[in-house]
Amino acid sequence: MDTLETAIRLMTPCCFMTSIDLKDAYYSVPIAAQHQKYLKFLWRDQLYAFTCLPMEFTSSPRIFTKITPTQIIEFLGFVLNSILMIVKLTDRKAGKITKLCIHFCHKGKAFTIREVASLIGSLISSCPGLGYGRLHYRNIERDKINALKSQKGNFEAKMSLSHESLEDLAWWIKNVKFQHRNIQHGSPNTVLFTDASLLGWGAKIQDGQCTNGIWTASEAAMHINILELLA
Repeated sequence: MDTLETAIRLMTPCCFMTSIDLKDAYYSVPIAAQHQKYLKFLWRDQLYAFTCLPMEFTSSPRIFTKITPTQIIEFLGFVLNSILMIVKLTDRKAGKITKLCIHFCHKGKAFTIREVASLIGSLISSCPGLGYGRLHYRNIERDKINALKSQKGNFEAKMSLSHESLEDLAWWIKNVKFQHRNIQHGSPNTVLFTDASLLGWGAKIQDGQCTNGIWTASEAAMHINILELLA
């Protein structure tokens, strides 16, 4: 299991999941307080009780294998849910991101470029669990790049965030605890293929219908990435 994306690609609706790299696996299963009295033992005149599933207990292997597979599992700071087929951040990780964004969300406050770069890294690492997260850190990235240019690559130099970046941070603060990413979007009703060049554009629907056109002089002067989107 190399990455989170590897795990997501293996998921199917309502599949069961488990972690196979548990350390002291049985000890990860807590025993209810009212049942711990049944797992007592005497050693050197002292009475002890297991608070978790004990090793060498005859029922432990079966108990562990029965309770471990699940359709909702935490993996690398994300919750994978095969019932709803979604991925979201754990509450703990979402809380950390919220606190981090609140720390940076101050108009005119100065931070080192290194601190802003670390913020961007934290936001990017959270994107697999947010459907629209990737749309809301580009302004911060742009501010960082511009600051590095003006400071000749000095990551210890100070910078402040633009109004657009602060709006992005406000989006994270508002949405990070409630957003999720859909693993499956269902089968499309219509499949449309488009392409563009600096001269014109074309499109084809899967059933064979086609259309095309030529750019106006003002449109042809635009960047090819913009033309691809317009097509």
